[in-house]
Amino acid sequence: MRAAEGAIPLAKYFFMYQCRPGTEAEYVERHKQVWPGVVQALKNAGFSNFITFMKGNQLYATIDNDGDFRTAWAKFQADPETQRWEKYMSEILITDVTQGEMEVIDNVVFRMD
Repeated sequence: MRAAEGAIPLAKYFFMYQCRPGTEAEYVERHKQVWPGVVQALKNAGFSNFITFMKGNQLYATIDNDGDFRTAWAKFQADPETQRWEKYMSEILITDVTQGEMEVIDNVVFRMD
């Protein structure tokens, strides 16, 4: 699907982070019930199509954004509900995603829409 004439194309980002070994099942359980306010904060920051994959304690995610990733991530992290969620998740994460410590890759070399 192509962007509508005059529409800003979405940028796709890939990032990696880790949960603490032994907390994989807990990570999955918590993400079965992501708080609605957190989902709304993602949307308000311009994010969409957020998908997370897990292999062992390694987490891999893709997300689309209609602007600059770092700017949008800072907006998302400034939301009070996001801050509560991140505190809740911090006990099982190794990577501090609140400070953008995850590796973000934005060099897309092929995309089929």
